[in-house]
Amino acid sequence: MKVFAICLLIVGAAVGYVGQKAQVKELKERERILVQQVEALRRENDRVEIELARRRSPPELEMAVRRHGLDLVYPHPGQIIRLSEPGDSLPGRAEGASKAGVLANAERRP
Repeated sequence: MKVFAICLLIVGAAVGYVGQKAQVKELKERERILVQQVEALRRENDRVEIELARRRSPPELEMAVRRHGLDLVYPHPGQIIRLSEPGDSLPGRAEGASKAGVLANAERRP
């Protein structure tokens, strides 16, 4: 009876070992696939960032404006007001620009 119990214990340990080894193999394969997917997504992200930068470029924006028939023009220097965060100092900022001044500039647009 002791021999049977010892054999059963050894067989159980062997089955458990083989099962764990199969699970480790499966997890390694899953990890490999996930790593490949992450790398593919990073490459896609890099490609999309480059495409976004290209589409935000001034020549591309001007082409889009013409393509959609928008009648946009560059603002006159007097129509530009630079704002800054409180405490920041930007050169060329229209100091003391009031909301009325902004609206007046907006109304002067053709």
